[in-house]
Amino acid sequence: MKIKQETPIWEPKYANRHKVTFTSGLEINSYVINSTDRLIWENGEFKTVQMNLYDPICPSSAQCVMQCIKLNEDKDAIPCSYKLEILDKIGEIVEVWEIAGEIKKIDFGKVSWDTESAKPINIKLFIKPISAKLIY
Repeated sequence: MKIKQETPIWEPKYANRHKVTFTSGLEINSYVINSTDRLIWENGEFKTVQMNLYDPICPSSAQCVMQCIKLNEDKDAIPCSYKLEILDKIGEIVEVWEIAGEIKKIDFGKVSWDTESAKPINIKLFIKPISAKLIY
């Protein structure tokens, strides 16, 4: 008797395999971007996306973000655009989004003596997408 082994015909996309690169508005290294929401479309518009950044000592993400705020202090929001790449399990790009939007809110994180364990400081960006294009 011969046993037939079926090969899966699809491979899932993984939430922990991504790369974000800002193309305008914010000059920050992609390796400090810890996580980001994918797009949410609701009632005819894109909803605000939260992006979480590590804040290393050097180069400081807080300093990069503050420079961007200073350059745009006369505006209600900071215009930006970025590319979101979803990677497969070996690091090949399987999906690319080009997103243009505005940074509406920045949360520089919390510091506290109350905790006994060392926790890294994170910065949260809240970006309102204006347009998005799925390249592939």
